[in-house]
Amino acid sequence: MKYLFLLIIIVFSLNIGFSQIFIKTNDIYKLETGIEPGGSIILTKDRKTYEKNFLYMIELNPYIGYFPFRQKNFSAGIKGEYIFMKSNLIALPPIFGAGVYIKYIYPITLKYKLFKKIRFYNELSYSKLNFTFNENVPYYEFQPYSFEYPEKTESLKYSDLCVNAGISINVKNGFYINIYEQYINYIKGEKHFTSRFSFSYILKEKTKKEIIIEKNKKSFKEYKTEEPNKYFLNYFVAGTSLTYIYDNSHPEYYPDKKHFYKEYTWNINFAAIINKRITTGIQVLNLFTEKTFGEKNNYNIYGIFSQYDFFPKLKTSLFGEMSVNIGDYCTCGTLDPIRKKNIWYYGFGGGAEFPLKKISEHLFFDLSFINYIILNKIKTKYNYTQYIIGLNYHFGKKQK
Repeated sequence: MKYLFLLIIIVFSLNIGFSQIFIKTNDIYKLETGIEPGGSIILTKDRKTYEKNFLYMIELNPYIGYFPFRQKNFSAGIKGEYIFMKSNLIALPPIFGAGVYIKYIYPITLKYKLFKKIRFYNELSYSKLNFTFNENVPYYEFQPYSFEYPEKTESLKYSDLCVNAGISINVKNGFYINIYEQYINYIKGEKHFTSRFSFSYILKEKTKKEIIIEKNKKSFKEYKTEEPNKYFLNYFVAGTSLTYIYDNSHPEYYPDKKHFYKEYTWNINFAAIINKRITTGIQVLNLFTEKTFGEKNNYNIYGIFSQYDFFPKLKTSLFGEMSVNIGDYCTCGTLDPIRKKNIWYYGFGGGAEFPLKKISEHLFFDLSFINYIILNKIKTKYNYTQYIIGLNYHFGKKQK
């Protein structure tokens, strides 16, 4: 009985304490997007030869999410990870990954005026990576520093689980700076604690401000509606498509056996509206190939793209598209594509998006053609053209 009485006193004290420090917020969030930057530079000089050594690292982790519940501060979304490194001592190919996350922003803030723009949050994420940190990872010496480069593979073989706890500071309107502590568990690998920061934009629901106006000594209330930007990040689009290519040409190379080449491309993309004409997002192309001789292969292409709607008032969107991508799929040589690391592509094309209202007002049919040009200096390179037949799902209502 005495323990129960003690527990009641503790809970009562905590409630009194929280009510003195925190107040509830009425923020209703809709969409969020952001990027987590990172980087480091190591510059040293060899003590014997006096040669200058360097190591650069640039890290970019973009993310984009959606708040599905009106009165709850939960969001869910996707995130990417790309780390570029360069050194004159060792070869350091880029490492990357992609995953999903969920976040909860607590509906409380500090009472004090100086801290009213601060929000507290927690985040949980899971990612597939082409790298990991474990006991076998070597240390490279950059006297007086040392550098640890992770174990790397060609595909997204590894995975990690991250837990974040931090604060978001509202700098202006919907723009935030996030400061947080991150716990990373590389599954079947090491565990790390790191301090990080990121920049984000969160779109909120429109709110109402109550204004009291005195006229002829009588008070009445007028409600003023504050609306967010009509277009900027007002909706997201998630899309997927499957492309099939079959080629049985070039019989001169295989006189004794019929030549064939099969290719499936699975495209996953996620985009947000910038204004009534422009939509920008990220895409991942997974290519699976099979040919006459050799094993089945799979390739990956990652990139950012932007679409321009020529007739924004039409229900059917007619758009042009440009993109910048990186991957390991090289259309070069005299016959079938081969694997080659760090291939950069410029993509351009166009298409149309048709509403499927009989199924859902949010569902659209996507038909487009994109041509990819390799930017690397390769003598035997040729363009890669992809036709796209897919489905897009719109989160929120598109403003026309």
